[in-house]
Amino acid sequence: MKVLFIHNGGENMGVEYVSAVLQGLGHDTFLAFDPAIGDNFRFRSEAVKNIFSYDEAIVRRVKQLCPDLICFSVYSDTYQWAKRLAGKLKKECRAPILFGGHHATAVGEEVIKEENVDYVCVGEGEPAISELMDRLAGGGEDPAAPFAANIVFKHNGTPVFPLAVKFVEDLDALPLPDKGLFYREHPAFVRDPYSVVTSRSCIFECSYCHNSYLSRIYGTSRHKKRRRSPANVINELLWAKGEFNIKRVAFFDDLFIHDADWLENFLSQYREKIDLPFFCTVHSRFLTPAMVALLERSKCGSVNLGIQTINERVRAKVLNRFEETGRIKQGVELLGRTAIFVCTNIILGLPEETEAETLETVKFLNACRPDFADSNWLRYYPKTRITEFAAETSLLTPEQVRGIRTGAQSLPYSLGGHTKTSANARIRNLLCLVNFLPRRLVEEIIVRRLYRRLPAFDLRGVCILFNILFQKYFRGKKFPYPHVSSLELLKFNAKYVFRRVKDMTCAYITR
Repeated sequence: MKVLFIHNGGENMGVEYVSAVLQGLGHDTFLAFDPAIGDNFRFRSEAVKNIFSYDEAIVRRVKQLCPDLICFSVYSDTYQWAKRLAGKLKKECRAPILFGGHHATAVGEEVIKEENVDYVCVGEGEPAISELMDRLAGGGEDPAAPFAANIVFKHNGTPVFPLAVKFVEDLDALPLPDKGLFYREHPAFVRDPYSVVTSRSCIFECSYCHNSYLSRIYGTSRHKKRRRSPANVINELLWAKGEFNIKRVAFFDDLFIHDADWLENFLSQYREKIDLPFFCTVHSRFLTPAMVALLERSKCGSVNLGIQTINERVRAKVLNRFEETGRIKQGVELLGRTAIFVCTNIILGLPEETEAETLETVKFLNACRPDFADSNWLRYYPKTRITEFAAETSLLTPEQVRGIRTGAQSLPYSLGGHTKTSANARIRNLLCLVNFLPRRLVEEIIVRRLYRRLPAFDLRGVCILFNILFQKYFRGKKFPYPHVSSLELLKFNAKYVFRRVKDMTCAYITR
């Protein structure tokens, strides 16, 4: 059978794993890709989106392929795109449509109500895909019988929920992800950097993260943290070096460094057999001198350290985070003595956080000076603890909560989320400028409230670009970000703009 994945924006490792499982079962998998020009995580323009829409190209792909199943992996900010496109595909093709991903997992009971959605995958796709393909092939005697795991469907218009929601217990039992699916679309998705996860879930349950609701979805007191063996991960990276000639590695685990014994074992083999610069996520609780030294000698080029706020009251009460400010300061200082690029994150517009408290975070970052003090807006996602907190404290109305559950708006946290204001935007711009201004000047700007005279339009993109150049060429931090390079991003957009212009020209000529 033929399965078509439809995705937009960039690579998706969940899709790659499910594709690999399907191939192992003897099915053929394909990708229809929308580059999301003018409607992506970093840039929005209605005019650009309409000019460079790839809807027609995807509809043509579906009509040519005639798949037996069409799959969308959606999060809240791509949900409206997926719903619109699913409606167009239903008019041209009888193939059933499945929605999976974070939004479908959180509110599968809402997603299954959509007219053009036939199946919803709640949780991980690997435990459920085999049974679904068997049913599509005609297996099973009772069409109303619930699935054993993870699949919600409709029978005579009524939702039928699975007997259980399961996750993969043994990650080593999974096949290697089907990286070729996205490599064939654009090699930079896979080659530089090569994205990999060594684990699933997290030992923490930060209120703004999907891990804050997964324990309820899976029906466990705490969603189980699982990790691949060091040998299993090394085998994947050895294969990737030979297959794709990869240049860097990005470990996109929710938390990479929590298990010192595992990490020592893994990085020992990594230095010997892979020896490529890499990115990972870190947490102040585990940033000891020994851990930082281990990362540096293993070719760690960049890390992401989530801070979110320096206010311990807000951090504990609102975010369900309990690290001490002193440990955060120590972690930033330890990393700052190395050649590792240190990016910190904060969230602007947190419930109950005042402007004065936000400025305390700015002062902290001005004093510590990570290589880049990044910031994003708070985005309320369905069923996360912070969304429930905001509803309980009347920061969100019932109508707004309903809109979040139904994915009524696309509000990427990089562009505005739910908390962007002109006042917060000026503070964000001050944060972006911290690395370019003397410490004393930043202090004066805060004391005299001169930040209120900064422009409200977003300086983040420009500051990131200059920061990359400065860190790379003047401070010797050669691998500042875990994403494709600016040149590759330019080539990516040029490729799809040219392809779209060519399609429009051909359509005009043939009229």
